[in-house]
Amino acid sequence: MERAYCLWDMTCSLRGVHTSCLRRWNQNHANWPVTRDHALVLYVDTLCRAWSTTPSRLMPDELLLSLSWILVAKTSINYRVCPSAASGVDLPSSNSPPEVSLDPLEALEADKVSSAGPQFCQAARDISALSSSGLRVKVATGGDPVFPLKVQLRGEQVLGSGGSFRHFMWLMARELQGTHVGLLVPCPSSAANKNKGKFIMKPGPMTYGDEKLLIFFGQLLGIALRSDIPLALDLLPPFWKSLLNLPLDAHDDLRETDILTYNYLRRFSEMESIEEFQTLCFEADLCPYRFVYTSLDGEEVELCTDGANVAVTWENHKSYVRAIRDLRLKELRCESRMAAVRCGLSSVVPLHVLTVMTPLDMEIRTCGQPSLDLGFLKAHTSYVAGVKDTDVHIEYFWNSMESFSQDQLRKFVKFACNQERLPSRCTCQDGNPHTADVHVPPYPMKIGPPDGRGPSDARYIRVETCMFMVKLPQYSTQEIMTEKLLYAINCREDPLTDIT
Repeated sequence: MERAYCLWDMTCSLRGVHTSCLRRWNQNHANWPVTRDHALVLYVDTLCRAWSTTPSRLMPDELLLSLSWILVAKTSINYRVCPSAASGVDLPSSNSPPEVSLDPLEALEADKVSSAGPQFCQAARDISALSSSGLRVKVATGGDPVFPLKVQLRGEQVLGSGGSFRHFMWLMARELQGTHVGLLVPCPSSAANKNKGKFIMKPGPMTYGDEKLLIFFGQLLGIALRSDIPLALDLLPPFWKSLLNLPLDAHDDLRETDILTYNYLRRFSEMESIEEFQTLCFEADLCPYRFVYTSLDGEEVELCTDGANVAVTWENHKSYVRAIRDLRLKELRCESRMAAVRCGLSSVVPLHVLTVMTPLDMEIRTCGQPSLDLGFLKAHTSYVAGVKDTDVHIEYFWNSMESFSQDQLRKFVKFACNQERLPSRCTCQDGNPHTADVHVPPYPMKIGPPDGRGPSDARYIRVETCMFMVKLPQYSTQEIMTEKLLYAINCREDPLTDIT
């Protein structure tokens, strides 16, 4: 029986079982018979043999759904009825993936939200009703990737699933960093023109609705890892350190995240005499300071018991500095919110796999490189249907690309394959002769001739986002090539259709 108790306790602590499950466990604890314990052990062993795995590698939904079924049973359970519990577990299926429906017109204006709420929240509601086992598709290692979701763009006729799925990941990242979802906030340092455009986890109390969205956020991170399709987020290192359960750096992380608080604490820390302390208080017109400080969500927080009535003096000013630093680091860790993200991530990717990754590794593998290496893209481009890399219009094309800024290059990638960032590695670089021609999706980019006929200079650039194919007319001059490319990346809102 001790084996089952240890299994249950370990599962509860690692998987974050809901309070109601724990309450049922307490109610059934006194009446737990040996036969039920035997049924539990035999069921787990049978499940592992059927899936060719070990108990430590079982995913949350693969075990907890069955445990919940066993715990609430009101009759004695033995091994003969355990297979009926297994029927309640959703095994990975070879059938078509679940479908998520999005309206692409709603995504054109980031500051507007439909009556049904942000599309991130709509997708979270749809996916919360599904088993997370369906999201654990084969890891992308080259060739045609397997996508965990079929994204249906309402009102559009889209061939293939790659382009629409990449559009879905791009949209989720954009809404996460928007103002309507409310899970991420701009880092405080942006108010001082430092790390502008970077985000941190929103601190503060977590509601039940927030928890559901954070779990979905974690699942998206896992999907990005498996599919090698970046979730283009700009998150500071404290997020990734907290996700990997690594300690924060009280100096560097605070400076990068909240430079104003960092400078404020540095002035206190560098004082060497009571006269300097009195001068600082006089300059700030705060005589005396109190043991209170403003949190990242704008609330005034007491740093100690009855801190609003405790004055900061020369004798205790170091305690004041430590208290503010601890407050900020606690807010950056966001332990309860990060636990929800980790729960969603663990339902798609085993957490022990992440122990070999550094925060930077995790960021790059999940979110991709924010800058585009044009040389890498050029080396992973193929030319099809009679187009050659020595053609004049191909030379014009790369000349134009080299003249573009990083922002314009990101727009081109979004136009050509429906994601703003590309993987910074490829299977063909592994040095294995058997994988020399195998590429990580969406590589390679393909450049081919346009469809149909007509004067080249009067035609527009078209793409097939699922294949990362650019259909490039043979423009006669460098100027026309640059003009058409700029038009394509700035004016073509929806590359999934033929509308220009």
